[in-house]
Amino acid sequence: MSCFAAFVSFIHGISQNIQIGNILANLYEQTRQRLQQHLSQPFTDEIPSTDRWAIISSAKTGYFQGINEELVAEIGREQEAQLLVLEPHGQFVLEGMPLLKSSKPLPAQDVVRVQEQCNYYHQERISSNFLFGIKQINEVAAKALSPGINDAGTALTAIDYLTQLFVDLLQLGAYRIARDHKRMPRIFYKETPFEETFYRNFANLRIYGAGDVGVKQKLLHMLDILEQHPKGLVHKPFFVRERKALLENAKEALSSEWDLKREVFPTSRRKEE
Repeated sequence: MSCFAAFVSFIHGISQNIQIGNILANLYEQTRQRLQQHLSQPFTDEIPSTDRWAIISSAKTGYFQGINEELVAEIGREQEAQLLVLEPHGQFVLEGMPLLKSSKPLPAQDVVRVQEQCNYYHQERISSNFLFGIKQINEVAAKALSPGINDAGTALTAIDYLTQLFVDLLQLGAYRIARDHKRMPRIFYKETPFEETFYRNFANLRIYGAGDVGVKQKLLHMLDILEQHPKGLVHKPFFVRERKALLENAKEALSSEWDLKREVFPTSRRKEE
């Protein structure tokens, strides 16, 4: 009877792992597809100075999901103005917060028209924001590393997925451009900086996975890949700091000198020698 119970428990465990694996794979596919769509749009790293641009406040509270670009761009064309969206997609904004800037003051009725074309949701949707997908994959990894679950295999898979998403994210410019029907730039979206997105997600993984040698090796490998990528060179000082923080977390969590050496050398020693 005890053998049968153990067998049932074993089968149940396998079924759960398969289910979690499928959920994680679907999350990754949805997120990468949305990210690729986002990257296919035009970007720029520089825009005109906006110091003297007029503020347009948010008319609602909620998760900001962008604006109706076609209509707002047309308003900008009519008024010969450009607009800057201050908050990234997915940011939780409060009513009355600065949300946009206009290169010239707009008539009151046009300010209202712009505000009416701002979209909000009260939940996080990958279909509208790839950053939600990255966040959810990171949360799966962090929960898998918790003492109550202790599923390093799922965490390692999630880290592999995040590595590819971060490589893609390196392509992101500082501002996304939306044009009017005459192809003139009318709207600039301020993107979340790469280093901010990376830190928010990587910090959780290096803290929660501090006691697992395999996870540390995988995270070091992620840093190696990003640091060696042509688009990653500009972020090298940042990656060096993250590597140092990761190794400090490892020293705090691992008591064996052998584990610490095995943790550091496979991915990073070749850079130091």
